[in-house]
Amino acid sequence: MGWTNDIRHRKKLSDGIQQELFSDFSAEERRIVEALAKADSKQINVLSVETNIPIGQLSSLLFTLEMKGAVQMLVGGKYKIAR
Repeated sequence: MGWTNDIRHRKKLSDGIQQELFSDFSAEERRIVEALAKADSKQINVLSVETNIPIGQLSSLLFTLEMKGAVQMLVGGKYKIAR
C-alpha cells in the first residue's frame, strides 16, 4: 500500500532539506534552494536576480520544488525552505 514510502516522506519533511536530497534537484533547483538557505525568506524578484533565472522559468521551478516538499510559498510572493 506504500505506507513505508509515506513514513519516509513524512520523516524527510519533518527533518527539513537534507544534503543528499540535493542530488534529486536540477542545477537550477539547487541554485534556488541554496539562495533560499541564506535567508528566512525571499521574494521571487530577488530570487530571480540572485539566481539569474527569468521570472517565468523561476515560477515553474518553484512550483516543482513545492511539489517536492523543498520550498514553501508565503504571502506576498515570498518563498522559504520548507521545514
